[in-house]
Amino acid sequence: MHALDGLRPRLGRVARHWTMVPLSISMASRLMALLLAWMAVKPGGTFGYVLRAWDGGWYTAIGTHGYGPLPVAGNTFHPLQHLVFLPVTPYSARILSELTPLGIVEAGALISIVTSCIAGVLLWRVVERRFGQEVATMAVTLLMFSPHSFVMSMFYSDAIALCGVACVFWGLDRRWWWLVALAGFVSGLTRPTGFLLALPVLIVAVRAWRAREPHAWRGLLAVTAAPGAAALWWLYVAHRTGSFTGYLDMQKAGWSGGVDFGATTLKAIGRALTWSSTDRMEAASVVVLVVVGVVGLILARRAGVPPEWWWYSLAIVLMIAVNQRQSSGPRYLMAAFAVFVGWARVIPKVLRPAAVGVAGAAMAGLAFLTWTTGKYAP
Repeated sequence: MHALDGLRPRLGRVARHWTMVPLSISMASRLMALLLAWMAVKPGGTFGYVLRAWDGGWYTAIGTHGYGPLPVAGNTFHPLQHLVFLPVTPYSARILSELTPLGIVEAGALISIVTSCIAGVLLWRVVERRFGQEVATMAVTLLMFSPHSFVMSMFYSDAIALCGVACVFWGLDRRWWWLVALAGFVSGLTRPTGFLLALPVLIVAVRAWRAREPHAWRGLLAVTAAPGAAALWWLYVAHRTGSFTGYLDMQKAGWSGGVDFGATTLKAIGRALTWSSTDRMEAASVVVLVVVGVVGLILARRAGVPPEWWWYSLAIVLMIAVNQRQSSGPRYLMAAFAVFVGWARVIPKVLRPAAVGVAGAAMAGLAFLTWTTGKYAP
């Protein structure tokens, strides 16, 4: 009894620590997604197959065999189309699988889960410093249970990318320019939108320079990290393909992707408004983009989020809108965390449980379409 009496206060202090709230939210979201994935395993299938669905299959192949030429067959339309998948996600899983008994798929999923939890904790702290605990908790909850958040329990790049975003904004708050530069560089080699982190870094670095803060020049150097890393990969792909626009060429060859300056998005919104769309992927993507992204930006502006948050989130939304390929774009919204802050500020306390329930139901629905019907490509 005496031992238990001494243990209870310690457990209480741990539970009250600021990391526990966002960590518990993040873990609950990840466990829910894993449960959905387990339930989606078909007879004769495996849990690992579900975790590496869609993009995870490409990351598995890259982590196992590298970026060598592929045979043109099935879903492979060009021997180098896998160059559109940046190296951090597959090779981090490869390294972990070499150091542990885990297979590469399990290693990739574990990295996703861990990095998403780190992201949740850091973003909660960043938001809490400006808007308080209640808004921070609601914003992180909405993010972690957002419609596409189930991919952060898979062998996907989104969790690592979100962790990079969180580290950048955490570092900006503390003027840890070394962390900003490191996280920016890794982000630039994680996803195509990673270079956009240069925008918030530039805003804060210029502010620090004008205020004559110590070592502000380091911030100006940190601005180059994310776009510099992205440029290195762009040049590598150009070298491999023999074309300066090789990265865009591979997107078009494999997925009919490209930049159409919003034409496809506007047409999709028009079909959604007139109820004339029969494509589930298109309808779901449009709803998420408009409700979470566009409306979230308006609410974030009204909430008075810092300029670096808002402009970065706007850049993410614009990148999604000008993308010709609609299905996977809205999951990039998870990095635009300011939109979730905007929603968290306006949802009344009495409606917050319902809002989380709706978000969780949307996540479960898209996960169901992804893993069981194969009719939704996240």
